[in-house]
Amino acid sequence: MFEDQSSVRTDVSRAVITASINRCRYPQSLVRALAGDAVSQLLSFDYCTLVLPDSNGHGTRVWRASRTNAVAHVPAWDDSHTAGQGLLASLLDNGAPRLIEAKDLIESSAREIGDDVKSALALPLSVGGKCLGLLCFASVDADFYRKQDTERLMWLADYVAAAAHGILLRIRLDSMSEGLLEMDRLKNGFVNTLVRDIRLPLTSVLGMLELFESKLEAREQFDHEDRHLLRSAIDHGGRMRHLLDNHLEIARQHQEPLALSLHEARADQILDEVAEPLRGEAALRGVELNTVAGRGDLSMRVDDRQVRRALNHLLTVALAATPDGGEVQLEAQAILGTRIGDEGRRFIIISISDSSQGIPPEEVPFVFDAFWQTSEKRDSGGHGLGLAIAKRIAAAHGGNVSVRSQRGRGTVYSLVLPAGQQVSQVDTRRVLIVDDAPELLLLLRKLIARMGYQVEVATGATEALEILRSRSIDLLLTDWSMPGMNGGELIEELKKSERTRSVPTIVLTGHDTENERIAAEAAGCDRFLVKPVMRDELQTVISELLPAAVAK
Repeated sequence: MFEDQSSVRTDVSRAVITASINRCRYPQSLVRALAGDAVSQLLSFDYCTLVLPDSNGHGTRVWRASRTNAVAHVPAWDDSHTAGQGLLASLLDNGAPRLIEAKDLIESSAREIGDDVKSALALPLSVGGKCLGLLCFASVDADFYRKQDTERLMWLADYVAAAAHGILLRIRLDSMSEGLLEMDRLKNGFVNTLVRDIRLPLTSVLGMLELFESKLEAREQFDHEDRHLLRSAIDHGGRMRHLLDNHLEIARQHQEPLALSLHEARADQILDEVAEPLRGEAALRGVELNTVAGRGDLSMRVDDRQVRRALNHLLTVALAATPDGGEVQLEAQAILGTRIGDEGRRFIIISISDSSQGIPPEEVPFVFDAFWQTSEKRDSGGHGLGLAIAKRIAAAHGGNVSVRSQRGRGTVYSLVLPAGQQVSQVDTRRVLIVDDAPELLLLLRKLIARMGYQVEVATGATEALEILRSRSIDLLLTDWSMPGMNGGELIEELKKSERTRSVPTIVLTGHDTENERIAAEAAGCDRFLVKPVMRDELQTVISELLPAAVAK
């Protein structure tokens, strides 16, 4: 009778375990189910570890759960990683059940199995005669498991192996489905964009041909308006050919890398050359088109034809988005790289800003996607393709292109390109940073030093004034709210002295209030930035007021 009750309990326990395993859809939920109370009735343990191949087929992943059901994702290893020589890797290679004693754990430093464990039991997960992964139970007690435990739990390992195999297959199928959906999206985007961009000019050409056909049949004379329509049809034909060329370039960009012919060129000259042909069209709409060249050396090492092409695409998009009577500005300035690998390198950043209504925030990450379908009714005219081509040209030069946009306040496109060769580079400009927050002061000091400037720091206005009196400062960056004298009062003191009156100033504040802006402007502040400020934005503003690393 007692044996029958024990058998019933075992069957019930197995039914609960298999039911919980069947509900799992991911490795982390599977290891959580295995660390539950039902399995612990079969075998006591402190940690349960599941070792499985990565769903993408590259490397191995380890999932571990404690009896408190806290799941940890242990870093994966690949075939070349040193962790691949550890205990778990050797168990995978062996593909046989094994009792693991404390000395094995210490020698192998197998932290994946659990913290402070002194014994473990490893069961292979086999599918089709091959070891798929491992199921490990670990205890903080020494010599806790016996050989009969492995025999008693082989059915569980077989069931977990089948479940894990199914989970990995489903994840891979889901990933493939997502890839196919993305391919369908790109394909449909390509077709829709092509149809949309060609439909309008094709309508004009077909309409003109039908008109001319009817006139020829009626033997009517062609008048001046007909000649104008013919000229327009030829222009539309050229436009369609240009659009098709752009589509083909984007479609083939992975097979055909962009070939460049690099030469020394000046950014300010290229800006004028790109803007000049479009000034007439802009003037007809009352749009003011301005070019601004920053101080310092603006030479670039680029393929000037491709750069003109990229800028023309960006400028065309900006003009199309700008309402009648608005403004578009092209600006070039020299900056120093601060990103890893670019420290100390000179770049030229060309910014094109417009006075449009801006881009919806949810669309900003996709503006350089050639086939992104905008949610707003804007005349694209192939502009999505143009932005994608501009991105390709920037990447071919080792630069990049970015966009910043704010609804109701316009959009700024920035093209970053490598600067030209320099005979010598000298920059002794000194920036004074004033802030009473030690961590922010340290961060700003490091960031601005990486931009190529000498840096002085002060923790308050009184200390800053002492520095200003004792040495030459070329730019002041100050916090607004500080104990004692605030940033505005510091700037007012600076403006009182003939020696420091012309020093440009930047206020960095965490309170974007109209009163502070008005007070900062009244004090003579040149720029007003609101925390948190991004590194690129800060570098752009400093470069506008104080170009870095000017060639002599």
